Amino acid sequence: MVTLLLVAVICASHQLTPFMVLIAITALTLSGRVWPSRLPLITVVVLTLWLAYPASAYLIGNPPLAEAGLQAATEANVIDRLDGTAGHVLVVQVRIVLTLVLWALAAAGAVRDWRRGRLDIRVVLLAATPLLLFPAQLYGGEMLIRVSLFALPFIAVQACSVLLPMEGSTRTSSRAAGGLRSPASCWPC
Repeated sequence: MVTLLLVAVICASHQLTPFMVLIAITALTLSGRVWPSRLPLITVVVLTLWLAYPASAYLIGNPPLAEAGLQAATEANVIDRLDGTAGHVLVVQVRIVLTLVLWALAAAGAVRDWRRGRLDIRVVLLAATPLLLFPAQLYGGEMLIRVSLFALPFIAVQACSVLLPMEGSTRTSSRAAGGLRSPASCWPC
């Protein structure tokens, strides 16, 4: 019931987020990680009702998938964003480099977890599914930024996996190395 309430609130709050929720729920359902399996269908119904009634005036001027396509999305989100003042270009380049480094760390973490048999497919699915939004619409040249933001929590979790110690390696803290004392042993006799 709480999930349905959240889906309804998300549909009413932002024009892009409900589609991300639908994609993520569908991916998790198809992988067998979400129950009940009707949740994507219910999300489609809520989203359709929202688009048909309250958002219909917006859709008249902004038809869905009107500006779709991988080439158009790449031009608007990458090529056109690298234009402007020197300060703007520097910020965009730093953002791109940091995003690529984080995604590379996440990929390394996923490979490491896969080799250890600890890869959580839910994290991988939730990190990858936002990429499906990229060619759907230009979103004013900001779709790639939105994709990054939707994937960021899951990419960060997977990237942190690289920093965890390997199994079998022992890193002892100073407390553990010195031995733990019971509270009674600390009191003078």
